[in-house]
Amino acid sequence: MALKSDLSFFDLTNIVVGAIIGSDIYIASALAARLIGPFSIIVWIVAGIIATILAMIFAYSAYYVPKVGVSFAFVSTAFDEFWGFIARWSMWIAEVLSLPVFALTFVNYLQYYVPLSFLGQFFVRAVFLFGLTAVNIFGVKAAGRLNDVLTVGKLLPLLLIVFFGLGSFLLTPSGFISNYVPLLPNGLGTLEQLSF
Repeated sequence: MALKSDLSFFDLTNIVVGAIIGSDIYIASALAARLIGPFSIIVWIVAGIIATILAMIFAYSAYYVPKVGVSFAFVSTAFDEFWGFIARWSMWIAEVLSLPVFALTFVNYLQYYVPLSFLGQFFVRAVFLFGLTAVNIFGVKAAGRLNDVLTVGKLLPLLLIVFFGLGSFLLTPSGFISNYVPLLPNGLGTLEQLSF
């Protein structure tokens, strides 16, 4: 019996890219810039290095332990199934608890254009979450197509920011450098508040 392939390579790529680049990048970068100022770029570089190391760990683990189960398979092979169970459930709980961030972010950005009451915010969040759930229940192919649209929608603003940021730097490099002086206007004390 052959497996039915409902998702294309493009769909699968977008699932991974969409999981890596979440909507929180728009909120977290603004919070970091507000709390610590221009030094936040250093924090993002360090976080990027750590994320790259973590991605390499997962890539090497997948190479050496080619089994289904991701963290469960890796940790079970290294230690035993109890610790694999703990690792997988910890990851699952983290993923489930992060899901409301999408609805919160969507409503926060929507309110910039359409002011909503508390009840309106609740209703939009509920429609958002139940709508996405309904698409996933409807079928893998529909969920893959919706994910394609949402991932491209998340990436386009980031690409525009990079494009205009590089263009601004190339046109006026002195203005770019002046934006980073002072590098830490509020001192090192505000770094403690970056616990997102």
